[in-house]
Amino acid sequence: MTSPPILPQPLQTDLISKTVRFDGFYRLVEYQLRHQLYDGSWSPVLSREVLQTLDSAAVLLFDPHLEQVILVEQFRSGHFAHGDQAPWSLEIVAGRIPADQSPADTARREALEEAGVQIADLKEIGIWAPSPGQASERVHVYLGLVALDPGMGHGGLVHEHEDIRIVRMGLQDALAQLDRMGSLVTATALIWLDREILKGAPGYRDRGQRNKE
Repeated sequence: MTSPPILPQPLQTDLISKTVRFDGFYRLVEYQLRHQLYDGSWSPVLSREVLQTLDSAAVLLFDPHLEQVILVEQFRSGHFAHGDQAPWSLEIVAGRIPADQSPADTARREALEEAGVQIADLKEIGIWAPSPGQASERVHVYLGLVALDPGMGHGGLVHEHEDIRIVRMGLQDALAQLDRMGSLVTATALIWLDREILKGAPGYRDRGQRNKE
């Protein structure tokens, strides 16, 4: 038996006002709004502050012949503000999508800037909202197939003050360290790739079949 959709029909929203409270690298916007409730009635007028920013592109770089991934480690101000003793984050390559560039082109550019690699084949994994309760950002997530260079070790753009350590590791080693990953997007992309390999998706080595040999 198929379960009914969570929302059989879209609920309605009503925007009362919109005020920009801060406009810098990010924009903080206060919304006065109300929305329809599940029982058909309406909420009172609510005040919600939303962090508005450009969408991002993120790409998990993977060498299918070596079954190794490329991750990048760098200082993150969000971890610093949270009070972490070591505010460095291990993540997949990612960056903001400029107005004149597509998400896929941004993924390719960031792979070259942060990790120094050219992507041979790019596959879309999905589009996710990492923090929809407080931010408008959507992250376009990709898998990028690459041939790893044993000499890679440092990346980033000097004029953007990026100091990036390039980390190569086996996929299974990365999965065993999910608690070290600096973002939910990174952890989810790694789990997605492992699932694709296990089910024998075209273009990846089938670890499940190889283990039977």
